[in-house]
Amino acid sequence: MKLERLLLLISILFMSCAPHGLQDDKNPLININTIRANLQFLASDELEGREAGTRGEKLAAMYIASQLRQYGVKPFAYSNRREGADSLSYFMEFESTKISILPASYIMVYDSLSKIETPMTYGQYFVNFHDQLVNCNIQAPVVFAGFGITAPEYNYDDYAGLDVKGKIVIALDGEPQSDDENYFDGEIQSTYSSAQFYKRHRAKELGAKAFIVLAYDGLLSKWEDYIDYFRTSKMVFNGEYFSADDPERMPFFYANNKCFEEMLSNSDHSYASIQSLVKEKKDPPRFDIKHMNIRLRMDTKATSTKAMNVIGVIEGRDPILKNEFVAIGAHFDHLGTNDSGIVFNGADDDGSGTVTVLEVARAFARSHDNKRSILIVFHGAEEKGLLGSEYLTSEETSKPFRLSQIVSQINIDMVGRESQDSIYVIGAGRLSSELKSLNESINRKLKLFTFDYTFDADDDPNRYYYRSDHYNYAKFGIPVVFFFDGMTADYHKSTDDFEKINFTKIEKTAKLVHALAERIANQDHRLKVDGE
Repeated sequence: MKLERLLLLISILFMSCAPHGLQDDKNPLININTIRANLQFLASDELEGREAGTRGEKLAAMYIASQLRQYGVKPFAYSNRREGADSLSYFMEFESTKISILPASYIMVYDSLSKIETPMTYGQYFVNFHDQLVNCNIQAPVVFAGFGITAPEYNYDDYAGLDVKGKIVIALDGEPQSDDENYFDGEIQSTYSSAQFYKRHRAKELGAKAFIVLAYDGLLSKWEDYIDYFRTSKMVFNGEYFSADDPERMPFFYANNKCFEEMLSNSDHSYASIQSLVKEKKDPPRFDIKHMNIRLRMDTKATSTKAMNVIGVIEGRDPILKNEFVAIGAHFDHLGTNDSGIVFNGADDDGSGTVTVLEVARAFARSHDNKRSILIVFHGAEEKGLLGSEYLTSEETSKPFRLSQIVSQINIDMVGRESQDSIYVIGAGRLSSELKSLNESINRKLKLFTFDYTFDADDDPNRYYYRSDHYNYAKFGIPVVFFFDGMTADYHKSTDDFEKINFTKIEKTAKLVHALAERIANQDHRLKVDGE
């Protein structure tokens, strides 16, 4: 990409934006043309997928900051040039470690009788999340350990009679099922079902070299959609990367059905027969897989990098209430490019949320009808594990405000696809029933959407409440609401492009968010938290 082309595109977009000024019929407070112009740039190939810690992220951050400055939104992060300095910047940088998955990462299944080796590559057949990756190069025999559970109180032990020391253990997801509600808590998943927090620790305790578990249903159902996500680089805060020699870590991965079929192909029990037993609520067999060895190799490369949040503020006009904040946020990062150079533009995820927040910021800067201050936050590294919002909300992070000053956080993550007349609402009533009531009354008055609370259910398997930036505010007791369109067709795919965006839906979302934030900002009392 030539710099001249980038600068030309930016200048064209600047000229296409609505002028800074008061609202009138020709220049509405929320302007769909400004929204469209901002997304046209942010979701363009020139930004290289906006991956955290890359040139594309920096270009996106610079563009967002330039728009905020043009709108009259002030910077509100401490400058990193001098620790504790009073000077303010739009950019809150944080040190991190980038973990790249190298191509030589695979499971090699070796049948000693047929002398056949079957390779299964990382991403296609087995995966894990950023905080669980560890380098390894292991060759060992394989043991199938049922669900991988030892539960003395239920007289249940998948490891009874098995010697797993020095071997690779494979196990099913979940736990034994029964019609008896007192047996493993019936249909409710107990702590024994957790692969990450129980099963891998049990396997390690018994001397296993590695643990491979069948992926849970939610991951299996969307496996193809997640392949590029799992293959992309991961990111952790400095000091959280575990080396291959760490004695506390054991290689642990989720595998799909095809991988389990292959690993069990020469055993006395096929994968299909084991699944049939589980469906009949019968205990699965446990056994050594004879004549089978697995070579498990995971290669990663760790490099130091920096990511950033972009933060601005519209100061409140009340001399006292201006010291409280209504936070409005979206993550501006996405997945970058894959090994083939294909760009993941992330127009909906979360270009749509980013331009919504930009437009709401522009509206507040023009009207300035807010007693409390409006905190505008574009979170970085959300795709890497909500790192930007975690860093911002950390008590150790230097910032010109305290978390206790934030009365509410409104999160917008994907609002440009699916029906323009409905939107998913998540978390609004979990901490503050007043917030949920305000949101519903404003929506009724403006006649914008039908609210869908499907993903807000406590037993929602997608667990979206815990998977976007609002959660890092909610865990500190800050009332949150998360707006989401539920798009799945192009989720984390290179086809999530500008041309597929419904700009009317983004415009309506911006109107709702602006009205809700304005109401919260102008109430004579702080938003009530239930139970306080």
